[in-house]
Amino acid sequence: MNKFILLLVITLLILSFPTQAMHTQRKCYLKDQNIDVQRYAPTLCYDYKEKYFPVDVHGDDYNVTNNHENYEKGLFPDKPVCYYNVVSYDGFKVYEYWFYYAYNDYNYYSIKINDIHEHDFEAVFVWVDGDGYPFYVATSMHLWIQRYSYNEGDHPFVYVERGGHGMSLNKKLIDGIPMVFEKPGRILEWRDFVFKDFSDLIYHSDRDLDSDGYYKTDEVAKVRVKAPWLRAVFHDPDVLRRSKNNADNIQIKTQKKTLEIAKILPKFKIGRFIPLFSSLKSRSHRLDLRRVLPQIAPPRIA
Repeated sequence: MNKFILLLVITLLILSFPTQAMHTQRKCYLKDQNIDVQRYAPTLCYDYKEKYFPVDVHGDDYNVTNNHENYEKGLFPDKPVCYYNVVSYDGFKVYEYWFYYAYNDYNYYSIKINDIHEHDFEAVFVWVDGDGYPFYVATSMHLWIQRYSYNEGDHPFVYVERGGHGMSLNKKLIDGIPMVFEKPGRILEWRDFVFKDFSDLIYHSDRDLDSDGYYKTDEVAKVRVKAPWLRAVFHDPDVLRRSKNNADNIQIKTQKKTLEIAKILPKFKIGRFIPLFSSLKSRSHRLDLRRVLPQIAPPRIA
């Protein structure tokens, strides 16, 4: 019996040591700690028909349930806002740039996705090595995260999908599907943003959030938006890079013929048929991803 207890104690001690999966100490900066947050901020390129742009959650007042209504009334300042967080690991940092939209009005061209809701947070994550060079980028895109090896300068140029505000470095969704982006419109350069930490949002969270940590709304919607700082990825963004299961590369087995056609069509000039086939492919991905993602991928950013 004593040998069993001794073996159990040794096992628990071994398990208590940090594992390779954790591999770093990390520190999360909710406020500016003399870190130049603007240095790696992205430039955002919007579709010419986009109606909603990044604002301060409290840019109109401190009642978040009327943000959509007040945005439509023009009560938010026109100056775009970027929220930031920086997480420091051993040998590198991850700069998080979060963008809040008062409304998410997304359909894939003529296909109704039902991704319509008040509040929307999207993010760009930039990995920076110890010498100050970016080497990896991740962007939020609907039900998954886009991930890229990166060596193209300090400020990633990011395309924003119309209505849904998912982001991409190459205007592609999952498996190369064209995202909803017809031609460039407004471009918000990194220097155009007002940068804010999350202290004000956290301070007012008791009033802004429901008991589950989602932003309150008086509109009927199927999608709720969780506060960024209550998501695991906020405190450990490197999980996106470390994850062996990349949701971007999931192979969907349904509607094979449609998927094959959708892969061929983007080689031609975009015409009226591409959105139809691409949307069918996107829709099949979404249906499968809704079932698969919770099991193999980091939490969605909405």
